[in-house]
Amino acid sequence: MQRIGLPADERRCHPHVTLARLRRADPDRVGRVPQQNGMLVSERFQVREFHLHASIRGSDGADCSIEHSYPLTREHMAAAESGR
Repeated sequence: MQRIGLPADERRCHPHVTLARLRRADPDRVGRVPQQNGMLVSERFQVREFHLHASIRGSDGADCSIEHSYPLTREHMAAAESGR
């Protein structure tokens, strides 16, 4: 992100993608889901932006919010590739 002019974030971070949140699920059964569904097929779609989300766990589940949005325009992509 620094290549496109965004400042470095000094906070400890564990980048990940959450596929599901399951309470009291059998870990072996959950672990088989990606293997059994690895052949996901989707129609093409255009991505115009992506979001950085924050998730704070509470007693009633997670409270999620969008921290920042990143547009994926041709201009932004060109700037990232050129190091601007």
